[in-house]
Amino acid sequence: MNPVSLYDMEKMAKQIMPHDLWDYVAGGATDEITIRRNREAFDSIMTRPRFLVDVSNLDTSTTILGTRISFPVMAAPTGSQWAAHPDAEVAVAKATQTVGTLMAVPTGASHTLEEIAAATSGPLWFQLYHLDDEVTEFHVKKAKDAGYSAICLTAGSAGGIAKERDIRNNYNPSATEAWADLKNEPHLRAKVESVDRTVNSGLTWSRLEWLRSITGLPLIVKEILTAEDRPSLCGTRR
Repeated sequence: MNPVSLYDMEKMAKQIMPHDLWDYVAGGATDEITIRRNREAFDSIMTRPRFLVDVSNLDTSTTILGTRISFPVMAAPTGSQWAAHPDAEVAVAKATQTVGTLMAVPTGASHTLEEIAAATSGPLWFQLYHLDDEVTEFHVKKAKDAGYSAICLTAGSAGGIAKERDIRNNYNPSATEAWADLKNEPHLRAKVESVDRTVNSGLTWSRLEWLRSITGLPLIVKEILTAEDRPSLCGTRR
């Protein structure tokens, strides 16, 4: 079967991937209300057709934080990519370069920031879970040195929201493949493993100036919401 849409690709992935891994990828927090609301919100978007318009020279490019991208859809920072394919973030970096868009690299990537940067000449952002001041400082400085152009801070809990599918499957996505940047930093990895991710990290609006001061890169703040929360909000602060 040759996929002709994203829905086809989802069906193929579901057939190939182990059941518990597919549920981890496709599932959402608690009752998955936010997933349904996001789907409904996306389906409600209407396009306005404009007939008899010259479309011989279409331009889908746009700019984000001053960087021009050809394709106005970016690759989100998705965790545990290694579980679906060994090339993980490196493959996504190559793909985003091919279509001319931007990739946001997850904190717990299975390839180092440098390895991912070496795979693409396209723009990269670093998605940050703030778990500990020392760990954060290590990551954001490493991202800047590797040529990343922005820090994308995930506000709220650091990935600790319960997913009922994972509970039913007794599935734990954590593995030694993740957090590649900390492989040679055992004391930082120990800090990450000891953090309770179900509670707030303590990073507040007033402390964002500290975060900006240790990197100098543009700072994007995005929310991670439970299934009972309002529709997703994103804000950019520089």
